[in-house]
Amino acid sequence: MVFDFLLGKTVGEPVPELKPSVRALLDELIGYASEKRFGQRLEEAREYYYLKAGKINEDDADFVQRMNTVLEWFIFDHRPGGIGTNSLFDQYMGEKRARLSSAELVERMAMSKHLHSMFMVISCGDGTIKVKDMATKRRYVVSNDDRLEKGDILEARIVFLGSGCFFTYTHCLHPKAALKPIMGELKKWKSKMLGEDFFFKLQNMQLKWRRFRQISINDIYRM
Repeated sequence: MVFDFLLGKTVGEPVPELKPSVRALLDELIGYASEKRFGQRLEEAREYYYLKAGKINEDDADFVQRMNTVLEWFIFDHRPGGIGTNSLFDQYMGEKRARLSSAELVERMAMSKHLHSMFMVISCGDGTIKVKDMATKRRYVVSNDDRLEKGDILEARIVFLGSGCFFTYTHCLHPKAALKPIMGELKKWKSKMLGEDFFFKLQNMQLKWRRFRQISINDIYRM
């Protein structure tokens, strides 16, 4: 796969039979993060997230998607001790590693090395979609059953398992008309890894767009 990146080839093959494994592991991680012992830690993280990305309400159209986005950020990215300290996923692996088989370990390490970025849908069909990473221009074939269409712009996480690529539950869909300001922001980051402040900013704008359709997209997506 590294050589595919270097040569600019499209990465991923249609392997929908692996998707249940990815979803089952995601559900396990979400269950772990929802354990009572992490209740206060999750609540503090959620409040921080709402402060940065906007508070989602139960009557918002994207409530379930955004809550999944919050949970995945809490599992993989949130480090209350600061940069270089452990995430909740690191803690999970520390507790589970000794009891995992080789295959289970491979699955979990694949989950930890997922790609979090902005994507544009290039084509759809036959149970897959082809997306382009808007930051690196690399393309991926994602085994997919979501209702996306050509030209859609979304924040997502892609897991690489076997020869396949799979979306996690994170799925923040932006209006197509916001392409220009989003591309302008991406150019500012250039070769740097996209950070959480970048995603927080866009999620906040997307939430406003969902709620205030009477306001021009150009007025909302001001970078």
